[in-house]
Amino acid sequence: MKYEAILFDMDGTILNTLEDLTDAVNHVLRGNGESVHTIDEIRSYVGNGMKKLMERAVPGGAGHPDFDRMFA
Repeated sequence: MKYEAILFDMDGTILNTLEDLTDAVNHVLRGNGESVHTIDEIRSYVGNGMKKLMERAVPGGAGHPDFDRMFA
């Protein structure tokens, strides 16, 4: 059997990017006058993609008036 590609999720398996995710989310929150989160809080928000992470991290989630701008 010949394979053309092998794909796998490196984050959390080979790479630990939790600190990077925490720094990035908190940078956005801080820049918008919102409270920041601990690494443990961000860990609990991870899963189901970046948009879901931001919905969980931003107060009011996707309903926040500036959510789209913060997500971008």
